[in-house]
Amino acid sequence: MTVTTLEEYIATYGDPDQPWPVVEAAQQTERWPAIIVKAGDKVAVLHLINVAADDPDKQHLCIDVRSFVAGRAARAGVFGMESGRRLVGFADAEVAGTSHRWPATQMVAVLVGAQAETTPSEPAGRP
Repeated sequence: MTVTTLEEYIATYGDPDQPWPVVEAAQQTERWPAIIVKAGDKVAVLHLINVAADDPDKQHLCIDVRSFVAGRAARAGVFGMESGRRLVGFADAEVAGTSHRWPATQMVAVLVGAQAETTPSEPAGRP
């Protein structure tokens, strides 16, 4: 099933008996909300940042992901998925290390903001 809306996604992957928490990254805050996710000795700290909240043309949600393994700073690799195809990140970058043999960095930022379609001859630009 292909989901196209938030409601479809929640209905498909969520559990109505255990609703997912919702964290609001407010417009102005001195300390952005963070979530700690653990799996054994692997930890990801997600900082939820409402960037440029006071400017609708520049506003976007930024999720910084910091990684730790056994309590020490670690690297995280990143890739995207669309239509069953893996899109590899950092492919042309000179990174200092790997995670699971993938190019990796100590912080990964996920940006959610203004959307636009691109064609294969028109690479996606920076937000």
